Amino acid sequence: FEQQHSEDVKNDETEDTEVLNSSKYFLLNTCKRHSIDYHDFMINNGYAAAFDTGHKEQINQIKKGDIVFLYANGKGISGYGVASGNTVKFTYDGEPEYCYYQELDNYRKLDIPLKAKDIRELCTRTPIFLRTLSRMNKDDGEVNYQKLDH
Repeated sequence: FEQQHSEDVKNDETEDTEVLNSSKYFLLNTCKRHSIDYHDFMINNGYAAAFDTGHKEQINQIKKGDIVFLYANGKGISGYGVASGNTVKFTYDGEPEYCYYQELDNYRKLDIPLKAKDIRELCTRTPIFLRTLSRMNKDDGEVNYQKLDH
């Protein structure tokens, strides 16, 4: 049993490393300025979500294993996790497909957000903070992920 358990742990670590190495990194604005309810929905539940037509469809760009940083205007990265790859189209109050979202596995809500100033210092290219969803290059994504994960 000991040896089998040890091999299982190694396999899990290998899979985690493989997922991380093939992941894309995304910065998703929680749109706190427009709706605190949308922001809370994402931050409190660990969801990568978008609500407005033209923006909500962008959630489909996020694939299983991608790392998503939830960015709140005026605060910074307030949570992050690994995309499930399963986009849910949520109907609310009679409005079909009101919201698109994905659950973030291994989600961590941060007590102290990583501020935009600190993110800029870590990155080789300045991330686009105000866009609903923007992709970070691999090096910048990894350095932010490592900073937050430790």
